[in-house]
Amino acid sequence: MTETTSDTLIERFDAGEDVLDYFDESAAEREKPDPNETRQISLTLPSWLIEAYDAEARRRGIARKAVINTALVEWADNLRARLSA
Repeated sequence: MTETTSDTLIERFDAGEDVLDYFDESAAEREKPDPNETRQISLTLPSWLIEAYDAEARRRGIARKAVINTALVEWADNLRARLSA
């Protein structure tokens, strides 16, 4: 029997073999995402919504991106509050 290395484990996985027997599932931990990490996305929005964000940005004297970020954070906070209630 050949020694199991990370390379042979990857080969077995890629070949569709079950590799869970090589891991101690009781010691598995889920990596928690860093809440301060940022990622960039691209959005396609209807013109009327962009115009509304632009108007709000002008009113507040801030960038459109800041208005969108604020709106998304408020939405996520409201969703989190509803789900935890």
